Amino acid sequence: MTHPYRETSVVEPPRPRDYRPLFRALYAVALLCVASGATALALLSIGCHPNLPPIAGCVAGVYRCAPSGAPEVCSASSRWEPIGDAPCSRSGGVCVAPTDGPAHCARAQSDAAADASDASDGGAE
Repeated sequence: MTHPYRETSVVEPPRPRDYRPLFRALYAVALLCVASGATALALLSIGCHPNLPPIAGCVAGVYRCAPSGAPEVCSASSRWEPIGDAPCSRSGGVCVAPTDGPAHCARAQSDAAADASDASDGGAE
């Protein structure tokens, strides 16, 4: 007869822990991070495209009146950049590009006003 406290029982060895679900979750998180990073880089590259005018080959610092009637200046990268937001005709003026100064919008004069001698311009000819 065996003693009740001395009975031997078969003890199963502990099973190794199954880490596969944890690895699947980490893989999914890593994949999500890579996908979101790639999407962010793609959106940044699309959204950060500068809207520059074409290279015109002009001399930097030279002013002119564009065909649309807006004053322009040649930038350091040889592009005609507009001065202001709208052509001069929108405000009722005309574009003037003097050789010794910046192009700008000036008040339009009628033919009669241009022929008459007027002191409003300070007597400048």
